[in-house]
Amino acid sequence: MRYLLMYSLKLWRPLAGLFSTLFLITPTSAQKPIDIDPITLNLGRFDDALEKIPANLKIISIEEIERSGATNVPELLSRYAGVFTSMDFFGNGSDSAKVDLRAFGSVADENTLILIDGRRVKDNDLSTVNWSSIPLKFIERIEILRGGGAVLYGRGATAGVINIVTMSPGKRDNFVEIEGTTGTYNTDSGAIAGSFGTDKYGLMVNTQGYSSDNYRTNNKETRQAGQLAYKFYGESIETSIQIGTSQQNVRLPGALNIQPSNGTDEVLSLGRRGSTTPNDFSRAIENYLTGGLDVDAGDSQAIINFGWRSSNDESFFDAFNDTYAERDRETWHVSPRLRRAFNVGSIEHDIKLGMDYERWSVTRNVSDAEQNISDPHNIFKSEQRNYGLYVENTIGISDLWALSVGARWDEQTQSAIDTFDANAPGAAAKFESQAPAKDQKISVSGYELNLKRELQIGRYVGVSTNKSYRLANVDEIGATGEFDASFNKVFQFLRPQISHTHQLFFGRNAPQYTYNVNLYQIDTRDEIRLDLLTTGAGNTNFPLTKRQGFEAQTSFMGPHFSVSSAYVYTKAKFSRGTTGTHNLTGKTIPLTPKHTFNFNGTYRFPKSVDLSLDFNYFSEQVMDNDEPNIMHTNIPDYSVTNLKLSRKTDGWKFGAGVSNLFDREYHSYAVASGFTATRFGVYPLPERVIYLTIGKTFGTK
Repeated sequence: MRYLLMYSLKLWRPLAGLFSTLFLITPTSAQKPIDIDPITLNLGRFDDALEKIPANLKIISIEEIERSGATNVPELLSRYAGVFTSMDFFGNGSDSAKVDLRAFGSVADENTLILIDGRRVKDNDLSTVNWSSIPLKFIERIEILRGGGAVLYGRGATAGVINIVTMSPGKRDNFVEIEGTTGTYNTDSGAIAGSFGTDKYGLMVNTQGYSSDNYRTNNKETRQAGQLAYKFYGESIETSIQIGTSQQNVRLPGALNIQPSNGTDEVLSLGRRGSTTPNDFSRAIENYLTGGLDVDAGDSQAIINFGWRSSNDESFFDAFNDTYAERDRETWHVSPRLRRAFNVGSIEHDIKLGMDYERWSVTRNVSDAEQNISDPHNIFKSEQRNYGLYVENTIGISDLWALSVGARWDEQTQSAIDTFDANAPGAAAKFESQAPAKDQKISVSGYELNLKRELQIGRYVGVSTNKSYRLANVDEIGATGEFDASFNKVFQFLRPQISHTHQLFFGRNAPQYTYNVNLYQIDTRDEIRLDLLTTGAGNTNFPLTKRQGFEAQTSFMGPHFSVSSAYVYTKAKFSRGTTGTHNLTGKTIPLTPKHTFNFNGTYRFPKSVDLSLDFNYFSEQVMDNDEPNIMHTNIPDYSVTNLKLSRKTDGWKFGAGVSNLFDREYHSYAVASGFTATRFGVYPLPERVIYLTIGKTFGTK
């Protein structure tokens, strides 16, 4: 907390002058109160009022998004929800960033389910969510459910679910909004949004472009995204369709290596902004189409959603024997579901029945150079089909008691085919072979039980228990190369990872003041993780892990100010197992800070000028690949403070802000070498960043 007390006159004096000139603050003007809107959620796959959901939730509103000064979703989550973002290598919310709700470290995004408008957006491999396809300007709110979601959404929801709700066209919305931002490291972005609506339909268009040199050398990035949404409003029927596209081109500066045993320290020799991989890059294009039909007959409601998504990415990594790869992925899904509300005597029942079907396929071609990709030395193909059936019943035992009981069954079929051409360009240097084709069919099930009691004045207390699961993705079974003890390339299908989560939560939901506290334990069997220290295939099932934690969040909203804070304590350990010759019992799981703390505050001055500050602290972590905890260095604890001043008046919007206000030098990710003892790589993150924003809205919103 000592960082909150530090003060820099060199920084504050020019900023004060800039802010006062930009916003013309006058103390005699009337102050406009901060508005409070009712909250409706769709994490339950239907629209539900917050107070009707028997679970512990966190909502990030559009007002908080606008005040945050964040430039991407991972950054926003780490500032506002007590969420730890790991593996954000470059501080730009790149596609490496993993959002971790409950201490899963390097496999966080395999255990935290990310949704956009209720649909999965992560592919079935070790790539992370394509965050560049989700500009903050497209988002209406973010719904966060910790430790639940296995029944309604299936695999990969052990730590919880984050549902990103995008803006949709509303009735009689008629506006055009233009916004531009410029900042440090030659960062520029622009966005245009427009909506036109009547009582019967709405149409919305969103576009955004972004360009930045970023903090590190060889880290220039450009990205563009566009979205078109249409909605028809009937008396009892709503239909919607959404089309979107995004593309990203980013250079990759790589890790800076440190090895105390031989004096290597590239942070000192190259500087924090240096690069060790001047030729590495990544390019990605994604397109999607989604649609839905919603029929509401009062006590009954039927919804069907469908979608298609395709992505193509290219990457080059000089350090891996000149590896150039192209990957094409395609996903089809359909999700019909039915809701029925009825009474049995004085007991209310709200039943949800649904089915999920998804077909996912990938083709990955690998060569030594981009110009040789038409003659690749390795081609990998895989197809995966998932079928899921679920039922959930929320029972209103009385006005004060609510019980939710649910179960789910999933079946997955997966095939993998590998070919290797020893005569292709660059093949001789790879020392590879061809993995025999393999397929797998597996069935898993999960359940959830939630009991919640409403107390007086919006207070509540509840308990829950659930069984969740995740299945190995194509990279974990060998898409990018798994080898047996004789170093023959193989596919290795792993056992399902099974977790049991138990929670006690209590809190209060009121218009001005909320708090919630959550205590939990997750016991996981056959956890799927990388094991670099054991000879043979690199990914395996670890026998037992245990996570215990305490989560507390609170917020208060006055007439002219709002404050919120979150504290998370996590204890993540291996309960049993070995790696190489090392016993893992009692060892800390890598990339899991024990303490996380966030504070956010906003004060509304006269003339609707908002001053927002957020402070974020993360304690030290064991670095990636150090499961036996044998490295003598951990990732140090760090804190980041951000400040933003904004004003809205007559359709205009102005903003000025500073990220990393106190110019901290830090990194949130480091990885231990699997081949050289005491050697590790770090990814330095940006120091102070200053930015300005201006926007104008025409029409009514």
